[in-house]
Amino acid sequence: MRSALWLFLLVILQAAVAQECTATAPVNVLTYDTHQPLPFQPERLHASIGSTSIVLSSAEKLQHNRILILVDVSGSMEQKLPFVRVTLQLLLQEIRIGSSVAFGFFATEYHLTSGFTTDPKEFSNAIQELNGYKAQGKTALRDALHNGLKLFNPTKPGDSVLMITDGGENRSELKESKMEKEIRESGVRIFALVPLGPSIVLPEEEFGARWLEEMANRTGGRVFTIYHNWPLMDKKWLRLVAALIQNFWLDGVGGGYLLTVKLPSNLTKPIRWKLRLDTSGDKRLKDGTVLYPEKLMPCSGTAAAVH
Repeated sequence: MRSALWLFLLVILQAAVAQECTATAPVNVLTYDTHQPLPFQPERLHASIGSTSIVLSSAEKLQHNRILILVDVSGSMEQKLPFVRVTLQLLLQEIRIGSSVAFGFFATEYHLTSGFTTDPKEFSNAIQELNGYKAQGKTALRDALHNGLKLFNPTKPGDSVLMITDGGENRSELKESKMEKEIRESGVRIFALVPLGPSIVLPEEEFGARWLEEMANRTGGRVFTIYHNWPLMDKKWLRLVAALIQNFWLDGVGGGYLLTVKLPSNLTKPIRWKLRLDTSGDKRLKDGTVLYPEKLMPCSGTAAAVH
């Protein structure tokens, strides 16, 4: 009788353990307008699926990650390329210890490095390569992103792509729906720096920038639009823009937390969730927006959060 009772309790315990599993999601909090990092206590985050609260079992500061920088060198970037060159040099001046970077340049065609590196010589080579480009040709943005995502295989929570582009797209062979599916399944965060100069914004650029923002919102990334008139920017304005970009780079693209979420094991498909920041008692957080992937993968899949 006693043996039967212990066996029954063991079965109940095993069933209870099987009811839960964990997923890992990259999370960050940036200011709404200037996309600057806001310090916050992870205890202020509250997660739910529908009306049901879910447990956040841990939150670890993201110490380092892998970042792919994709730079648009198409014809529409001609007036913006001097600003882009300075921006890339600024980004590569400071990288978190342990983080690695890969590069890609795209127009009608695209060129990608073979993998991620921490070698400063490779950073210098990337800057020199960009300096050698003359803005020309059409824009195969989706094709470049499609092939760039292959560098992350297998992906890790916190992996990020930073695109420096006006958002134009008029050359890719890959369909938009297929690209969205790849982004959704990769778990990679999409960030973008979008320089807008004094030239007229083409319809394809306006549409492309909106598409990038949608992809960023779905993956826990962000689009930072920078309005500039490069020849007329004084030193004070340049210093301000440089500081904003560098903070966005270090603590946005390269920062955040890895949040461990407890999920029921009976989930069979990606599920939409909500993550709320408690701003009570801290006026600084009123201007904050929480960046996180739109959906969590089920326990039967990987432990990464994707759309």
